[in-house]
Amino acid sequence: MRFTVETRDFQTLKTHLLVLNMHDGEVDTHSFLGKLDKKTGGFIKQVLKQEKFEGKAGQTKLINTWKKLSADYVLIVGLGEKKNFNLEIVRKASASAYQTALQIRASKIVTAAHGGHLGVFSKGECVQAVVEGMGLAAYQFSRYKKLPKDSPTVEEVALLCPDPKKVAEVKRGLERGELVAQGARLARDLINTPAADMAPFDLAKMAQGLKGIKTVVYKEPQIRAMKMGAYLGVAQGSIHPPAFIEMHYKPTGSAKKKVVIIGKGVTFDSGGLSLKPPKSMETMKDDMSGAAAVIGLMSVIAQLKPKVEVWGLVAAAENMPDAKSQRPGDVVTASNGKTIEVLNTDAEG
Repeated sequence: MRFTVETRDFQTLKTHLLVLNMHDGEVDTHSFLGKLDKKTGGFIKQVLKQEKFEGKAGQTKLINTWKKLSADYVLIVGLGEKKNFNLEIVRKASASAYQTALQIRASKIVTAAHGGHLGVFSKGECVQAVVEGMGLAAYQFSRYKKLPKDSPTVEEVALLCPDPKKVAEVKRGLERGELVAQGARLARDLINTPAADMAPFDLAKMAQGLKGIKTVVYKEPQIRAMKMGAYLGVAQGSIHPPAFIEMHYKPTGSAKKKVVIIGKGVTFDSGGLSLKPPKSMETMKDDMSGAAAVIGLMSVIAQLKPKVEVWGLVAAAENMPDAKSQRPGDVVTASNGKTIEVLNTDAEG
């Protein structure tokens, strides 16, 4: 799926799906809808009123134009009351638009930059939210399965930008949105991968593959030298050794500030000797979601190149029951010198 900028009049564009928006109570006053409504002889507003579509956040209405417009379908997404408008509403509306496009097998979407007209957020920020919403709605984890050959796909999403002076801003928002969505999809891939294929050093390899990021991976002897006893206690029951991952982004020139981001990296949490019940264990491959979020974020930071120095830290380990596992009642010493009595080995977080 590629994102483009469209400067031509939306009324003349040939597309499968045209996505417009409406705030709560704007059925009779919306200028874009008014133009389209005239071309359809009042059909669009009639449908909206019959279906009691009010423009509330989360509402959508798909309308078949029956060839009266250059778009085969028009989708109206609700943005809610103007006073409550935010970018998360845009993301959700755009995700709904993408799902609708798949349902009608639309290969091309032309969409407004929802909310860009209000002035609450810049046009670029609204475009970014649209791209993020659609980019995340398009996510599929298909590493272990084949998708049907006839699966519907959206090939192009065109962002409307009638003002030539705003084109550069819209393009920047589009690019940022794509980067953020890519980072989130990377994080989702890491989370969805079964623990058998995402042990601590598998996670470390993903971090080492980030372009523009300096990554150092510390092995067990180095971790022990740093006196991280609490961390090693969690890892000691697993056949997979721990990996302490240090990611560093440094901007060119002086940094405005330094930021450290830490993500929990337990690649599978059985609970250790304080074993979880089977139902609670089913989703424990995602106990490294914090680490996945940090790695995904660092991948985006490297490409956005902010004037901020960023450190991403992940203590990757697997919490498993074994003869070598730490026991309830054991005392471990953290790197700050504090001793901790472990009463429940499932409280490693």
